Amino acid sequence: MVKAVLLADGHVGLECVNWLLNNHRHDIGLIGVTEPNEILRRAEAAGVHVEQFVDSQQMVEAIVERKISPDIGLLLWWPKIIREPLISLPRNGFVNTHPSLLPYNRGKHYSFWAIVENAPYGVTMHFVDEGIDTGDIIAQSSIAVDWTDTGRVVVHKGAGSDDLTSQEDLSRNKKRQNQAYASDEECRIISQIRRY
Repeated sequence: MVKAVLLADGHVGLECVNWLLNNHRHDIGLIGVTEPNEILRRAEAAGVHVEQFVDSQQMVEAIVERKISPDIGLLLWWPKIIREPLISLPRNGFVNTHPSLLPYNRGKHYSFWAIVENAPYGVTMHFVDEGIDTGDIIAQSSIAVDWTDTGRVVVHKGAGSDDLTSQEDLSRNKKRQNQAYASDEECRIISQIRRY
């Protein structure tokens, strides 16, 4: 049996956790969250250990205290940088899901830079190392972005969402999903840049 440590956040993290709980519940040793949220509630309801993430060292201590020997760690829409010794604690390391076509748009604000720099866009799974989104790439998928897309639309495309119907829907979804969207100011700047 594989033992996994999951660090999950946002709508995409919740969807991944739901799928893993439904299909591989007994392979999950611990789920880390950024704050009390739906991921925490789902994990507790499934009887999985949950830890609110403070820093990498605290997470290592929680894993060791629970005598979990993880085979793999998964960062599922995880917004924080993890450090050693957490990175190398799982036998096979950590794998990150990143909403850009690496090596383009590493780090945060990937949707903003995909538009401003007219860079290729997509999603990437890669191993985690000490750098920011610099680990070996496992798999990638390109996603088309065109000049009419806003930062919010790009984020939705990266999250696999088909719910792009209106600005009102996007605003409602932003509040409901607690997802990392490009700010309204970033979208305004992008609109200005596109005019030139």
